[in-house]
Amino acid sequence: MNFFIWAMELLLLTASLMLVFSLMPRRPLFTYLANFLGPLGIVLGCALGMTALFMGEWESILQWSVPWGLPLGSGRMGIDAMSRIFLLPVFGLGAICTLSGVMSFKHYSHTEHNFAAHWFFFCFLVLAQAIVIASRDAVLFLLAWEVMSLVPFFLINFNDDEPSVREASWTYLIAAHLGAVFLIALFALLWYLSGSSYSFFSGIKAQPVFLSAIFVLSLLGFGAKAGIAPLHIWLPEAHPAAPSHVSAFLSGAMISAGLYGIFRIFDCILPVNPFPVWWGWTLLVLGMSTALMAIFKASSQVNLKRLLAYSSVENMGIMFVALGTGLIGLSLQDTLIAILGFSACLLHMINHAAFKGLLFLGSGEILHSAHTVRLDLLGGLQKRLPMLGTLFALGTAAIVSLPPLNGFMSEFLLALALSHGITTHAQESRLALLLTMAGIMFIGALAMVTFAKAYGMAFLGEPRSGAAANPEKPHSLTMLPLFLLAIACVALAVLAPQCFEHTLPALYSIMTGDTAPVPSVIKNTFTPGIKETPFTVPVPFGYVALQNVLLVGLTALLFIIVLLMLRRILLRKGKVRHSQVWGCGFLKPTARIQYTQDSFVQPLSHSFKTLMGLKVRKYMEPGYFPQRASLDVASPDRLRTRIFVPLFEAVRRVCDSLKVIQS
Repeated sequence: MNFFIWAMELLLLTASLMLVFSLMPRRPLFTYLANFLGPLGIVLGCALGMTALFMGEWESILQWSVPWGLPLGSGRMGIDAMSRIFLLPVFGLGAICTLSGVMSFKHYSHTEHNFAAHWFFFCFLVLAQAIVIASRDAVLFLLAWEVMSLVPFFLINFNDDEPSVREASWTYLIAAHLGAVFLIALFALLWYLSGSSYSFFSGIKAQPVFLSAIFVLSLLGFGAKAGIAPLHIWLPEAHPAAPSHVSAFLSGAMISAGLYGIFRIFDCILPVNPFPVWWGWTLLVLGMSTALMAIFKASSQVNLKRLLAYSSVENMGIMFVALGTGLIGLSLQDTLIAILGFSACLLHMINHAAFKGLLFLGSGEILHSAHTVRLDLLGGLQKRLPMLGTLFALGTAAIVSLPPLNGFMSEFLLALALSHGITTHAQESRLALLLTMAGIMFIGALAMVTFAKAYGMAFLGEPRSGAAANPEKPHSLTMLPLFLLAIACVALAVLAPQCFEHTLPALYSIMTGDTAPVPSVIKNTFTPGIKETPFTVPVPFGYVALQNVLLVGLTALLFIIVLLMLRRILLRKGKVRHSQVWGCGFLKPTARIQYTQDSFVQPLSHSFKTLMGLKVRKYMEPGYFPQRASLDVASPDRLRTRIFVPLFEAVRRVCDSLKVIQS
């Protein structure tokens, strides 16, 4: 039997066992068993799932059918190269987040929460997303998608005694089901055109008006899950409210399901239908606007988890830019742009799962140690929690795409695709791609400012509160999940050329329309003169480019390490005096004279106040020597407050008016 089926059965068995435990009294013995058996089953199930992904050739296609019994659809499932890529963060991050969750629950009493119920829902989330990616039938896909959309409501609502948490979970639930409405319409249209529930996974020929309807419905339905603006409003609310291991999985794995759905739509219609070029430009513009909006919002956040949530939206915007670039290359019949763009999107999805998982779990450790994730109450944690600070710094370096870490590698592929388009195509396309590259560079600069603020205010300087001055040191075992994700960030950078090569089988059917296994000719990366497939032009180019940039980055990193070692050796020969950095003659500094959240982003807010949506309130008593003065800077999400909150309130009023039917 296939390892994937074993994994699904084990996860289902674990969920059933946790459901039984959740109905039992909350006694220490039952809580201990739930916190042991539930995570054990999830980790083993994820391990079996990972084994299934790497069994046999990467481009091999596995298919099987499970008993169904329903009048519509079937239980068809399968794994191909595209499924393997999107299942990597599901199983990998699922296991790591489970380990982190077990350790974080030591901070809670067994009487406060029903841990068995939590593990039941978390296990079902991993199971449902795996089935979403492996399903080969529209009905099975929609059922698994609905479960995957519903279960996070209960996970986000873990601390349901807090009103803000309840409000965030309701916001997520409504936003998720708004996207589901468009997906139902999408699959109904696909079924109408093909007459089969397998239509989502096979080529469909259709008229242009139907193709455009499919594209728009998929963008709305899957974009809501991916967090593309203006459908992103659930992410900044859900992530600060959810436990950190849940936030890490939602951000690193679940939102990628939206990206997977769009790739499957492309696989369904692109090989057998001509498509308009505006599709690619729509994705590119939508991705750019999403990334710009999100990074501006992230730069003005004082809550670390909310900052990371907006960063997830920004990174998803970059993935959509890469997706749009690949589609533009396909419409221009430029194989190099198409494959570099699509591969950059897939690699950035995997890289994002690694570094965003690391940062969210790191923010969870900050919360358990200092009892807050408000940056204006932190500071000085690097001296007190050096290991946590080092791992968090590595995550910030990866997410701002500093070489030679993994975030740089995927964005470098996107830059290669854009630069090739700038030099080879019509003037209008060249200008648009040039502006896109400038926008990506600007977003990268804003990301550096944002995460310099996040790391600097949390770990550098002096403590801004008593909790930050005396944090609880985490146990060494609680750092294990962070170590694993840090290793993943480094490994994905070192193996970037091989990872790029493994994305090619996933793109083969989209590029050629051939659903057969990938021919062996593209496996030989450096075979010269072969022109049987469209992959032979970009494969050596992308592979060698990543190898070269990796070599340069590792050489520079080695040079820096040598300089640091030399500095340490030289400092040992004499006495070292410690003094305040930038003391400016004032030798007794306090935390009050440090940079605050508002002062750190003041240069940005001065130039981009409208784009950041800032509301500034100043108060100062009159006179030359005012006794009281205050400055309050807020950054509300106007899309949420002006559009979605009134919409959600209207839906709530309609639902309340229908409660009379219950009687």
